[in-house]
Amino acid sequence: MNEFLAFVERFRPGYAATVRGAQESEIRGLENLAGRAMPAAFRHYLGIAGHDNGRLPLYGGEADFRFATLVRFCQAPTWKLPPNLVYIARDGSGLGMDLYLDTSQSGDDPLVLRMPPAPAPDEVETEFPSFTCMLYFLVFQELGLPVLAHRAQFRDSGEIPWGTRAPETRLSTLRRTAAMLGFSPVPHTGEWAAAYQRADAGITAYEPPKYGPTYSVAASDAAALSKIEEVLAASLGLLRVG
Repeated sequence: MNEFLAFVERFRPGYAATVRGAQESEIRGLENLAGRAMPAAFRHYLGIAGHDNGRLPLYGGEADFRFATLVRFCQAPTWKLPPNLVYIARDGSGLGMDLYLDTSQSGDDPLVLRMPPAPAPDEVETEFPSFTCMLYFLVFQELGLPVLAHRAQFRDSGEIPWGTRAPETRLSTLRRTAAMLGFSPVPHTGEWAAAYQRADAGITAYEPPKYGPTYSVAASDAAALSKIEEVLAASLGLLRVG
């Protein structure tokens, strides 16, 4: 089975039977309409789940990644895309913050951006370090953590203002702490969108540019969650907020 489908199947058995990918000829047609090549990672996704992603709750189910939506945008774009951007999803939340890939630094698995049409510079939000990271991080956060009975949200205590401490330092500390607690990294996550898994628990840490960090922890029993909370408070100065 495809690696991504197998990953989702861990949390939603039978998922692979619910998706429908686009044909190679359809993807080439989309590229012709868009006037640019689809990055390899996104191309791969389209081939697996382009027409139907099995109601995967990416962005809470409010992001529309359907192939037909991409075709409609290319046929009647709401703005003229710079050559480095690839449109990948429509925002269904009403905010108009659609999703794009920025191929200026990587043509295979690019940065994920969120922005309104023809954005001003301060309206561009950097969402994930790569498309593949986005898929695995959101699946784990939206499907993996909720299967665990006890969950909590954390933030920095404020003892060290988040803007004065490099994200790499904080997330490196989390990586070491997670390993000490017996967690392993969720495949393809990392940088400032990191996730860690253990048989009875999971952790996500998200710190995109311009925003403060958020941490989510889930565990199968209250004692395990309490222990993780204790260690995170000591190593990272985190406070529980929910």
